[in-house]
Amino acid sequence: MTAVEVPVPGPGFKAVYMKYVTRSAEDRPCVGVFASCRSFERGSFVDVRVVVGAAADTPQRFEDLEHAVDGADLGPDVCADVADGYAARIDPISDLRGSAWYRTEMIRVWVRRALAMLRESA
Repeated sequence: MTAVEVPVPGPGFKAVYMKYVTRSAEDRPCVGVFASCRSFERGSFVDVRVVVGAAADTPQRFEDLEHAVDGADLGPDVCADVADGYAARIDPISDLRGSAWYRTEMIRVWVRRALAMLRESA
């Protein structure tokens, strides 16, 4: 690799990364969530992106769940719906950092928190 180009986000772009680390000697997350969006006036958001990592073999993103909230206010009910959708679709791994059941619950919690943080920062 000789170069990496990262485009500069436009006005109104917001992003957050949150990771949940269980009590272990490692700093590896049990669940990591990246969420971003562009905000518009009156609290509605477009171009919502959510990626969940560390919970499964590969990072997971579900564009249909993202598109379902395009133009919506990311209120508590909408955040919970998206979080429930991610928790229902991801087939998590089990290891020393958490069982599959535990990771499913943490996906639900941390996706909701990441989206709520986006809303608060707008």
